[in-house]
Amino acid sequence: MSVSVKLWNMQDRPVLQIYAAHEKFGTGLDDWSEEKEKQGVSWLVAYLMACGAPVGTHAWGEVSATYDPKSASGAARVSYVT
Repeated sequence: MSVSVKLWNMQDRPVLQIYAAHEKFGTGLDDWSEEKEKQGVSWLVAYLMACGAPVGTHAWGEVSATYDPKSASGAARVSYVT
């Protein structure tokens, strides 16, 4: 399994947007499904937990993982306190 990461700033806070990148979660629009996106989010939650960054608020920042039906995508977000 692997992840795809996008780094950006939100209100002057560094943010990592993390996506599950594996064929079992879909390889494109032809095999996309809401179920696969949600499975990817579940995998990301477990991955972040294994990395020592469980979903929640921490002294160093916040970790979240969600499926957004409006954009039809799932991702995790790690935002840091500066």
